[in-house]
Formats: sequence, C-alpha cells, structure tokens
Amino acid sequence: MNTTSRILGESEIPFSEKFQDIVSLLRTVKDLEDDWWQDSIVNENTKGRKYLKLLKQHLNNFVAKHGESELTHTMFGHIDSNRMVTDDFWFDVVGDLIYTVAQDLKSGELNPYDSGSGLLASIINSAPLGYSLYPKTPENLPIITALADAMGDDVDDVYAQFEP
Repeated sequence: MNTTSRILGESEIPFSEKFQDIVSLLRTVKDLEDDWWQDSIVNENTKGRKYLKLLKQHLNNFVAKHGESELTHTMFGHIDSNRMVTDDFWFDVVGDLIYTVAQDLKSGELNPYDSGSGLLASIINSAPLGYSLYPKTPENLPIITALADAMGDDVDDVYAQFEP
C-alpha cells in the first residue's frame, strides 16, 4: 500500500484509463511479438505484413480513444519504416514504447493515476513535474509493477532500465 493510499484509507489508488490502455497496448505488443515467433508462415514478407497490420490496428484503436501523441508517432514510425519484421524490429518497438512511456511519466505528460479518486488523491497523485521512476520507492512500485507485468519482465529488470 503506498503512502497516498494510507492517507486516504484506501487499499490502492486506481490507475487512469489512459495508463491502463498504455499497459494493455504494451501487453498486446509483447503478445504480437510472441505470436510472431511462433507463427509458422514460411514467407517472411507475408508474416511481417500480417503483424504490422495487427500492430497498426491496435495503435489506431488507441489513437481513436486517446488521440495522437509522441508514443503513437513513435510506434507508427516503426510501422511505416519499411523495415523487415525481425527480432530486432520487436526489440526496437518494445524498447521505444517503454522509453516513451517512461519519458511521459517523468515529464508529467502522463498521469498514471485516476484523478477521479477524490480531491485529495488527485492533489497528491498529480505530479506536474513528473514521476520519479528510480530508485525503487513505495510510490513508484505500482507503476513499475504494471509495466513489468505487461512486458512479462521482472520488476528489478524494469527498474534497471530507468537508472540514471
């Protein structure tokens, strides 16, 4: 339970819809990567087009709900780059996605918490100067845990990505 939750007497502060959707998008990208590895399509171009189309479809759904952002521009840049879909492609897509989310959190562009959780929660959880993602604290642990779970990664490995 983080400090804010203890002050409010709540078990936990819910994540914002946008942050939940970003976590879901990250999970979807990782699932697409896993499916790509297991896909038995022999022709690499056909296989690549299939997964680019699926990735674009998920991004378009995200844009329809939340609008365009640096995150979506970065992801569409990968899709439109005419690169072959390889393990390097997926590494870059996932890396850029998590990097952009981290930058948006640090800058305050992305509020991971639901501002509808009450006035005090909104005041305490709004971070106009952004969220610190390193070192590990009780306040940032839920954020990092959500990202780690979506990536199928260990929390400490995700924290390591945010070391200065």
